[in-house]
Amino acid sequence: MGGNQNEKSGKGSQSQSYDFTLFPNPAQHSVNFDLHQFMGQEIDVTIYNPLGKVFFKQHFDDLEKELLRVDLDAAKFRDGMYFVSVLRQGKGS
Repeated sequence: MGGNQNEKSGKGSQSQSYDFTLFPNPAQHSVNFDLHQFMGQEIDVTIYNPLGKVFFKQHFDDLEKELLRVDLDAAKFRDGMYFVSVLRQGKGS
């Protein structure tokens, strides 16, 4: 499963796309995010359920590592589907 961020500039119809990957999917104990396209940028990573309840949120002023590992605490993360959001400078992914 991957994510995609489209950013439209104020000039014409140019757009820039940023992808991230997460693995393994499905995950049991931890999940890894490959965020190499966001290196050096300010981002927020959020994991939430279909009802919008946030289970994980982390802010990076200047992303220094391309791989983010999130431990999935069994008491917090029950079996089910979760969504991931990567926000970069006020724009969404």
